Amino acid sequence: MSAIDWLSRYVFDKRQLRENDRYSAFMPRDPYPNVLSVFNIAKLNEETIWSIGEGVNANKSIKGRYDFQWTVVSTHEDALLNQLTLNADGIGHPNHCNIENYPGDIESNTLVALALAKTSNLIKP
Repeated sequence: MSAIDWLSRYVFDKRQLRENDRYSAFMPRDPYPNVLSVFNIAKLNEETIWSIGEGVNANKSIKGRYDFQWTVVSTHEDALLNQLTLNADGIGHPNHCNIENYPGDIESNTLVALALAKTSNLIKP
């Protein structure tokens, strides 16, 4: 396993916890239509992982998180997932990363988000 293998996407909207809407947690947001913010959680304990999430958006309470393995994404047979890259930029937090190179159009971004959602596990506080 690489130093960055397990990633977490924090959820602040309870609608994104529903099975039919979980993909929306993996949709990039304006003004960055090709980027998704995630955090490296490899080798961290649960308390530390939740504490990172609480610092992401101090104005909203955390509803859950989706954990997934980057190696599963980067080696996936889906060509849309294979084009994604991980940039460990450490902006705002040393464990911050961006998943970059989303296709950019809404239909393709939705397909990527659906595939990412399928690879992830929902964890609730």
